[in-house]
Amino acid sequence: MKTMTIFALALPAAFLISGCVAAVRPVDVEYAPAPAYVEQQPYVVYEGYPTYYSEGRWYRRTPQGWGYVREEPQELRRQRPYVQQAPPARRGNPRPNTAPPAHRR
Repeated sequence: MKTMTIFALALPAAFLISGCVAAVRPVDVEYAPAPAYVEQQPYVVYEGYPTYYSEGRWYRRTPQGWGYVREEPQELRRQRPYVQQAPPARRGNPRPNTAPPAHRR
């Protein structure tokens, strides 16, 4: 029983000491004008930005401007089939958020 307790305590410590860390590197974006109707394409949120798949590339608008992702990350690669099959995004709000007219007596 003592051996099992020591092993149970040593195993988590081994992981902490080994320094195993998953590195996430940000995507490399080439800043260039986006296609005219890119915002009407389906999108996914990636790294905090809506990322649109259009004309074979992933585009997104950042504080630096529009750009496309140079190398498709695995997360976006997995999402591509779903985005390609999705209908175009609707522009604007079809029903405005306003109160109905007041009834007069």
